[in-house]
Order: sequence, then structure tokens, then C-alpha cells
Amino acid sequence: MEERERIREGITLLLENFWFTRKYHLDKYLLVRQNRKELQKYFIDNFGYQLIVNNAVVKLEKIPSKTAGWMGIQDFTDPLDYAFFMAVLSYLEEKSADDIFIVSMLSEYVKQFLSQEMDVKWENYRQRLSFVRVMKYAEKQHLLEVMEGEIDLYKDDETIEVLYRPTMISKYFMRFFSKPVEEFQSRKEMLEDRWKIAGFETPKIRRQSISRKLLTSPVVYRNELDDEEKRYFANYGYSITDAFEEYTPYELETYRNEILLISKERNVKIEQYPDGKMLSQIALQFGYFIQKKVMENEELPEFEWEIPRFVFEKCVEEFQAVNAHGWSKEYRNQYPEMIAKELTAYFQDWKMLKEEGHSIILYPVITRIGGQYPIEYRFQRYFIGKIKNKLADQFNERIEHSIAISDLEDWIYEFKIRFQLKKFSWKSVEDSIGSFVDLNEERNVCVIDMEKVRKRDKN
Repeated sequence: MEERERIREGITLLLENFWFTRKYHLDKYLLVRQNRKELQKYFIDNFGYQLIVNNAVVKLEKIPSKTAGWMGIQDFTDPLDYAFFMAVLSYLEEKSADDIFIVSMLSEYVKQFLSQEMDVKWENYRQRLSFVRVMKYAEKQHLLEVMEGEIDLYKDDETIEVLYRPTMISKYFMRFFSKPVEEFQSRKEMLEDRWKIAGFETPKIRRQSISRKLLTSPVVYRNELDDEEKRYFANYGYSITDAFEEYTPYELETYRNEILLISKERNVKIEQYPDGKMLSQIALQFGYFIQKKVMENEELPEFEWEIPRFVFEKCVEEFQAVNAHGWSKEYRNQYPEMIAKELTAYFQDWKMLKEEGHSIILYPVITRIGGQYPIEYRFQRYFIGKIKNKLADQFNERIEHSIAISDLEDWIYEFKIRFQLKKFSWKSVEDSIGSFVDLNEERNVCVIDMEKVRKRDKN
């Protein structure tokens, strides 16, 4: 592997992973360690990030430009998880390599550690569940090793014992600061704390700030840049673009009011929009739906589209009526108000939407990333709808039905007009309805298996 390819791979690995340990990820650990000088220079120059390399782990300190609601440990679901995790880290830091311990010793320590802040009672199911999440995450990050027992059983019985061994890397988990934590006066000061690394002093503050915002935010709006950042990007934005595109899987897209990173590579491990989850697919369809709504509006918004909440909910109801047939049962049968609530939270995490009082503010990026069902699926739904209208009350009674090829050709023509298609091949027709329609062109007739049509209609 050439040096440039090694550097690019090392950068991508560090961006997409929390850390690599020597014991559990030796190949990746060695790749980073062997190219540490070049990797450190890249991250300092472009982001002001510190690369930690020692005999146990390699880790990039990825500090966001500002905190956001979607950030945090994805395995945690309760603020209590973080409190317990801090206590567990404190306990592990006091251990030596030979200090084997059982879970009851750790749980007692957690109880005492937090005694000034809260009353820990392991009889409480919520607290036990939180503690189990923390222990499973600690094991996942290789902060400790299970020697005997199963922590999942602790959810139902706090007397269950599990035997653990510390791995001695917990002290590298938390971010390193340039001074003791108690000397910081605010959360903002902690967030902006910068390491001074000998040989890597750099005046590229604006470049680093813009790059961090791009890396740790789904989209950066122009009004989120200060005047100096705007000037820097106007004059040197090309260098930020080059740094991303040459050494990472990401490309920079710049619009009038927003800047964002996209990836055309499917093997990127970080969370992306859209992904394969149903809610993400629904959001993608809603983006296309809203795009059409905006285009129908006589007065197009300059930057944002503010609408009353009840109008947004009405849009979701209309959207659901048109698209729900292809959703999972969970969402297909859900009330429009609940769909609106989930979409609102989801889009807010991706900075495509903002709630403000009784209004919903939609940003342009929500319409830039939109999608529809595949054309074959849309024709299948169109065809079934035509059959339902044609047969009316007999739709659920017929075992078989036939239509002339000429009628099918008329429906294909209408479909192309409706969806503004220049081309829709006969092969696409076969892919769409061939599983339940015998397309016998020689007899100029289509024989339709109505049982399969009804089954497909329900799905």
C-alpha cells in the first residue's frame, strides 16, 4: 500500500471510530502508530485535533464546535447512564492489572461515589437496567473483561455476581484537558480548550473551526459562521474542500446558504442520512413531498419556510395517505400526529427543521435530499389501483381477471404522463407486475391472478 493510501486509510479509521487498542485491533493500531506524524499534522492543521498514541491505544480527540442533542454515547438512553459510567471509570482508574473484582464490589463503589448527588438503590429496576447498559458498554469498549458470569442477569436480580478483570485502558477514555477540570469556569471554556503540541503550533484557527463544524454537524448554515469564518471560507474554501476530498470519503457541497459534507461511498461506518431504517426512508420521501409543495407555492422562501404546526401535521397526513402503502406495518398503521412527531424529532437531529413556538421552520436541505419509491414499485401500485377501480365491488371476489394489452398500454401512457417519464420500458412493466400478471402479447390479453393482487395490495 502506498504512503498516501495508508494516510487516507488512517484518517478515515480515526474519524469513524472512537479508538483502537493494541490488544484487540492490532493491525489498525499499528497502521496509525506507524504513520502518527503525518496523521497528527493532518488533524492539527485542519481541525486542531490531538492524536493520542501510546503503548495501549490510539485515539483521535474529536471535539465538536458546539454540543448538540444528538451527540453522546448511542448505547445510553438515560442521563443516569452517564452518572454510573463516570463512577465506573473512577473505579477502574484505581485498579491495577491484577485487581480482579466482582460486580457487587463495583456496584457498592458506584453507590458511595454518587452518594452526595443521588440515592442509589439497586432494588430499583430502572437503576439496575441503567447499570447493566453501562457495564455492557464498558465491555464493548474493552475497558474491562468478563471472566465469569453474565451481566444481563443483573437486570432481574441484584445479587447476581459477575467476575471482571480491568484492561488498564480506562484512563485514556476521557478527553485530555490542558489544565485541571476544576479550573474551568464554564462548559464553553471546556469545549474550546486546546492542546498546545510542540512542533505543531498553527495560526489556522478559522480553518480548524470551519472544518470542525463541517465534521461534527449534519449541515453548516452560513449564519452559523462568524464574519471572519465567512471571509476565510470565501477566500480559502477550496483548501478545506481539497483536504476533505483528498484524504477522506467525504465531498464538500456548497450552496447559497448552507455547506455540508456528503459521501458517495456506501462502506462509510458513521451514521448517514439517509440510512436503511424505515424512519429514514420515510423522511427521504417526505423531503421529496415537501419539495413539490414548495414548488407549488407562488412565493418561494429565500432561506427557510415557516409554517404553522397544524399545517405541517396536515402535510404529514396527506403525505402518509399517498405513501404509507410501502411502509412497515408499524408506521403504516400509526396516527399521522405520531408520524409528524417522529419526523420532527428526526429532522431536528439532522438540522433540516426547527420547532419554534407553534411553528415549524423547514430549511432548504430537507428538499435537497429527497426520494421516491422505485419506478417499478410505483407502477405496480398504479396498476393495482386501476384494477380496483375497474372491478369495484368485485375486486375481492374475482379469482382471475383479464384485460386487453391495448388497455395496459393506455395505462402505461397515463402513468408516464402523470410522473413525467420520457421512458418506461416493457422490461420495467414485467418487473413491476410480472409476478401476478401473465403478459401474453401473442393473444393481446393480460391474465391477472387476483389472489396475488389482493395479497400484494395488503402488503
